[in-house]
Amino acid sequence: MLPKNEEIVEKSSWDFLSEREQEVLRLVAFGHTSAEIAEQLCLSVMILETYRDRGRGKLELRIQAARDYFAHLNGLISERRLVMVDAAFQR
Repeated sequence: MLPKNEEIVEKSSWDFLSEREQEVLRLVAFGHTSAEIAEQLCLSVMILETYRDRGRGKLELRIQAARDYFAHLNGLISERRLVMVDAAFQR
């Protein structure tokens, strides 16, 4: 089932990230390097980059899904495409 418009507005894309993904992306936004962040969080650079990439991927998925939902509401994409978007939200 698709979320209601109010639910989309109330829940930020940021809320879909794990605490660790939020922490990593916050430090990236402050301009820290992967090596600096990994050291600060006691993680390997590879693990850190996994958190970073997964967080970025989730944010992009939410942004794209919101665009598709908006397009559907305005008659720009089909119901079939919207069902695929809804399935992506369930991941």
